[in-house]
Amino acid sequence: MEDINTIDTFGKYFHMELLKYYCDFIKHYKLEFNQESEYLHFEFEHLGQTYTIQYSDLIQKAMEEAEILKAKHV
Repeated sequence: MEDINTIDTFGKYFHMELLKYYCDFIKHYKLEFNQESEYLHFEFEHLGQTYTIQYSDLIQKAMEEAEILKAKHV
């Protein structure tokens, strides 16, 4: 079984994709935006594992990945 904490196996822009998925989820269900201290849990059924990350960390990592992507295309 793959270790879900080995993020490299999910691509360079893993957190950007998670943030997009989460924002789409929030819009779809019209839920209130999470506080920065709240933990998010993403289930990967095909692996039988859950990836847990604090909301503020997800934002930070997604922004870092966005900067890397932006630098590649400038």
